[in-house]
Amino acid sequence: MQNAAQLVCPKCHGPLQTEGGRGLRCPVCSLEYPLVDGIPSFIIPSNTTRSLPGCALSVVIPALNEATNLDQILPAVEKALTALAVSHEIIVVDGGSTDGTQEIVRKHGARLVSQKLPGFGGAYRAGFEQARGEYILTQDADGSHDASFMTDLWAARAEGEVIIASRYVAGGAAVMPLWRSVLSRVLNMTFRRGLSRPVR
Repeated sequence: MQNAAQLVCPKCHGPLQTEGGRGLRCPVCSLEYPLVDGIPSFIIPSNTTRSLPGCALSVVIPALNEATNLDQILPAVEKALTALAVSHEIIVVDGGSTDGTQEIVRKHGARLVSQKLPGFGGAYRAGFEQARGEYILTQDADGSHDASFMTDLWAARAEGEVIIASRYVAGGAAVMPLWRSVLSRVLNMTFRRGLSRPVR
Protein backbone atom coordinates (compact mmCIF):
# COMPACT_ATOMS: atom_id res chain seq x y z
CA MET A 1 0.00 0.00 0.00
CA GLN A 2 1.09 3.56 -0.74
CA ASN A 3 0.42 6.61 1.38
CA ALA A 4 -2.38 8.86 0.06
CA ALA A 5 -0.71 12.27 0.16
CA GLN A 6 -2.42 14.88 2.36
CA LEU A 7 -5.39 12.62 3.22
CA VAL A 8 -6.20 11.56 6.77
CA CYS A 9 -8.87 9.36 8.32
CA PRO A 10 -11.88 11.49 9.42
CA LYS A 11 -12.39 9.23 12.47
CA CYS A 12 -8.90 9.01 14.00
CA HIS A 13 -6.92 11.43 11.78
CA GLY A 14 -4.36 8.75 10.95
CA PRO A 15 -2.67 8.83 7.51
CA LEU A 16 -4.60 7.02 4.79
CA GLN A 17 -3.10 4.51 2.39
CA THR A 18 -4.26 3.47 -1.06
CA GLU A 19 -5.43 -0.09 -1.44
CA GLY A 20 -4.93 -1.36 -5.00
CA GLY A 21 -7.29 1.09 -6.65
CA ARG A 22 -10.24 -0.13 -4.58
CA GLY A 23 -10.19 2.77 -2.14
CA LEU A 24 -8.34 4.02 0.92
CA ARG A 25 -7.55 2.32 4.21
CA CYS A 26 -6.53 3.67 7.61
CA PRO A 27 -3.83 1.47 9.19
CA VAL A 28 -4.54 3.01 12.61
CA CYS A 29 -8.24 2.19 13.06
CA SER A 30 -8.58 -0.22 10.09
CA LEU A 31 -11.49 1.67 8.50
CA GLU A 32 -11.81 1.47 4.73
CA TYR A 33 -13.14 4.20 2.44
CA PRO A 34 -14.36 3.10 -1.00
CA LEU A 35 -14.05 4.96 -4.29
CA VAL A 36 -17.34 6.33 -5.64
CA ASP A 37 -17.04 7.36 -9.29
CA GLY A 38 -13.29 7.58 -8.76
CA ILE A 39 -13.62 9.86 -5.72
CA PRO A 40 -12.91 8.64 -2.16
CA SER A 41 -16.02 8.53 0.03
CA PHE A 42 -15.17 9.67 3.55
CA ILE A 43 -18.46 8.65 5.10
CA ILE A 44 -17.62 6.46 8.07
CA PRO A 45 -18.92 2.97 7.22
CA SER A 46 -22.22 2.15 8.91
CA ASN A 47 -20.87 -1.07 10.41
CA THR A 48 -18.83 1.06 12.84
CA THR A 49 -21.93 2.71 14.29
CA ARG A 50 -22.61 1.76 17.88
CA SER A 51 -26.38 1.45 18.00
CA LEU A 52 -28.07 2.05 21.32
CA PRO A 53 -30.18 -1.01 22.09
CA GLY A 54 -33.81 -0.09 21.61
CA CYS A 55 -33.03 3.34 20.08
CA ALA A 56 -34.90 3.66 16.80
CA LEU A 57 -34.32 7.32 15.96
CA SER A 58 -31.61 9.91 16.63
CA VAL A 59 -32.44 13.57 15.97
CA VAL A 60 -29.34 15.70 15.33
CA ILE A 61 -29.60 19.48 15.77
CA PRO A 62 -26.56 21.70 15.05
CA ALA A 63 -26.63 24.91 17.11
CA LEU A 64 -24.60 28.07 17.60
CA ASN A 65 -26.01 30.64 20.04
CA GLU A 66 -29.57 29.31 19.67
CA ALA A 67 -30.56 29.20 23.36
CA THR A 68 -33.82 31.12 22.88
CA ASN A 69 -34.90 29.05 19.88
CA LEU A 70 -33.88 25.74 21.45
CA ASP A 71 -35.95 26.52 24.54
CA GLN A 72 -38.99 26.33 22.24
CA ILE A 73 -37.79 23.78 19.69
CA LEU A 74 -36.62 21.01 22.01
CA PRO A 75 -40.03 20.56 23.70
CA ALA A 76 -41.69 20.55 20.24
CA VAL A 77 -39.27 17.91 18.96
CA GLU A 78 -39.76 15.78 22.08
CA LYS A 79 -43.54 16.07 21.70
CA ALA A 80 -43.36 14.99 18.04
CA LEU A 81 -41.11 12.05 18.90
CA THR A 82 -43.37 10.97 21.76
CA ALA A 83 -46.32 11.03 19.34
CA LEU A 84 -44.40 8.67 17.04
CA ALA A 85 -44.14 6.24 19.97
CA VAL A 86 -40.58 5.21 19.05
CA SER A 87 -37.49 5.02 21.23
CA HIS A 88 -35.33 8.04 20.48
CA GLU A 89 -32.58 10.45 21.48
CA ILE A 90 -32.09 14.16 20.76
CA ILE A 91 -28.53 15.30 20.10
CA VAL A 92 -27.63 19.00 20.02
CA VAL A 93 -24.22 19.72 18.50
CA ASP A 94 -22.86 22.93 19.99
CA GLY A 95 -20.40 24.94 17.91
CA GLY A 96 -19.06 27.00 20.80
CA SER A 97 -22.11 28.97 21.93
CA THR A 98 -21.76 31.77 24.47
CA ASP A 99 -25.45 32.47 25.11
CA GLY A 100 -26.33 29.62 27.47
CA THR A 101 -27.18 27.10 24.76
CA GLN A 102 -25.57 24.31 26.79
CA GLU A 103 -27.75 25.03 29.82
CA ILE A 104 -30.92 24.98 27.71
CA VAL A 105 -29.93 21.63 26.18
CA ARG A 106 -29.38 20.12 29.63
CA LYS A 107 -32.62 21.67 30.91
CA HIS A 108 -34.60 19.74 28.28
CA GLY A 109 -32.70 16.48 28.75
CA ALA A 110 -31.10 16.35 25.28
CA ARG A 111 -27.58 15.03 24.67
CA LEU A 112 -24.95 17.73 24.23
CA VAL A 113 -22.09 17.12 21.79
CA SER A 114 -19.23 19.57 21.21
CA GLN A 115 -18.31 20.31 17.62
CA LYS A 116 -14.67 19.71 16.70
CA LEU A 117 -14.47 20.40 12.95
CA PRO A 118 -15.58 23.82 11.64
CA GLY A 119 -18.70 24.63 9.68
CA PHE A 120 -22.18 23.18 9.25
CA GLY A 121 -20.73 19.96 7.84
CA GLY A 122 -18.45 19.63 10.84
CA ALA A 123 -21.43 19.94 13.15
CA TYR A 124 -23.36 17.23 11.34
CA ARG A 125 -20.34 14.95 11.28
CA ALA A 126 -19.97 15.26 15.05
CA GLY A 127 -23.66 14.51 15.53
CA PHE A 128 -23.66 11.54 13.16
CA GLU A 129 -20.62 10.03 14.86
CA GLN A 130 -22.40 10.18 18.22
CA ALA A 131 -25.84 9.08 17.01
CA ARG A 132 -26.86 5.69 18.38
CA GLY A 133 -30.23 5.24 16.67
CA GLU A 134 -31.05 2.95 13.79
CA TYR A 135 -32.22 6.03 11.84
CA ILE A 136 -30.95 9.62 11.93
CA LEU A 137 -33.07 12.72 11.33
CA THR A 138 -31.65 16.26 11.10
CA GLN A 139 -33.37 19.39 12.37
CA ASP A 140 -32.34 23.06 12.29
CA ALA A 141 -32.14 25.00 15.56
CA ASP A 142 -33.49 28.29 14.20
CA GLY A 143 -37.14 27.23 14.07
CA SER A 144 -37.29 26.92 10.27
CA HIS A 145 -38.14 23.20 10.41
CA ASP A 146 -41.58 22.18 11.66
CA ALA A 147 -41.21 19.23 14.02
CA SER A 148 -44.57 17.87 12.86
CA PHE A 149 -42.92 16.80 9.59
CA MET A 150 -41.17 14.05 11.54
CA THR A 151 -44.35 11.99 11.23
CA ASP A 152 -44.17 12.05 7.41
CA LEU A 153 -40.42 11.46 7.32
CA TRP A 154 -40.66 8.52 9.70
CA ALA A 155 -43.51 7.00 7.68
CA ALA A 156 -41.38 7.26 4.50
CA ARG A 157 -38.23 5.74 6.01
CA ALA A 158 -38.49 2.50 4.02
CA GLU A 159 -38.85 4.28 0.66
CA GLY A 160 -35.18 5.20 0.23
CA GLU A 161 -31.76 5.50 1.85
CA VAL A 162 -32.21 9.27 2.26
CA ILE A 163 -35.57 10.98 2.78
CA ILE A 164 -35.76 14.76 2.26
CA ALA A 165 -38.49 17.23 3.21
CA SER A 166 -38.20 19.96 0.58
CA ARG A 167 -39.61 23.45 0.09
CA TYR A 168 -39.40 22.98 -3.66
CA VAL A 169 -41.75 20.08 -4.32
CA ALA A 170 -45.53 19.99 -4.64
CA GLY A 171 -47.02 21.02 -1.31
CA GLY A 172 -43.75 22.53 -0.06
CA ALA A 173 -43.52 26.16 1.03
CA ALA A 174 -41.36 28.57 3.02
CA VAL A 175 -41.96 32.02 4.47
CA MET A 176 -38.92 34.16 3.67
CA PRO A 177 -38.01 37.53 2.10
CA LEU A 178 -38.03 37.61 -1.72
CA TRP A 179 -34.25 38.08 -1.99
CA ARG A 180 -33.63 35.02 0.17
CA SER A 181 -36.14 32.95 -1.80
CA VAL A 182 -34.42 33.85 -5.09
CA LEU A 183 -30.97 33.12 -3.67
CA SER A 184 -32.17 29.82 -2.23
CA ARG A 185 -33.62 28.70 -5.56
CA VAL A 186 -30.48 29.70 -7.47
CA LEU A 187 -28.24 27.79 -5.03
CA ASN A 188 -30.63 24.84 -5.11
CA MET A 189 -30.46 24.66 -8.91
CA THR A 190 -26.67 25.16 -8.94
CA PHE A 191 -26.01 22.32 -6.49
CA ARG A 192 -28.53 20.05 -8.20
CA ARG A 193 -26.86 20.48 -11.58
CA GLY A 194 -23.31 20.57 -10.24
CA LEU A 195 -23.79 17.31 -8.33
CA SER A 196 -25.95 15.73 -11.05
CA ARG A 197 -28.54 14.77 -8.47
CA PRO A 198 -32.29 15.08 -9.08
CA VAL A 199 -32.87 16.45 -5.57
CA ARG A 200 -34.77 19.69 -4.96
